[in-house]
Amino acid sequence: MFMLNRSAVVLKPRQPFVDWINSLPGDDKGTLARLREEGTILLVPEFQDRKEGILYLKKICPDLFAHQLWAWYTDDTAWPKPRDWTVFQEWFDIEICSEVLDTVKGKLEREDFLA
Repeated sequence: MFMLNRSAVVLKPRQPFVDWINSLPGDDKGTLARLREEGTILLVPEFQDRKEGILYLKKICPDLFAHQLWAWYTDDTAWPKPRDWTVFQEWFDIEICSEVLDTVKGKLEREDFLA
């Protein structure tokens, strides 16, 4: 195992996000329980404490929020307004993990995604 020089953030949807997804055109997209089975994990700079992590997330919130919405619906005219830090916290549970271990011997690969 290898220790990475990163912290991790786990995002899990909350009910307002699920309600928005299910308001979109098309079939029902799922329940809160089903959507929380998976989440989004972000590798972020190493943080000494939660406060430092929150400050970083506030800074990247606009891009992060846009990515979470875009993953479900690319037409941004259907996205909620405002999309600020307060709304983000209402729509997602945020867990900050200070220790990140890599259990795979192979190299990490990176690919630009909505850079």
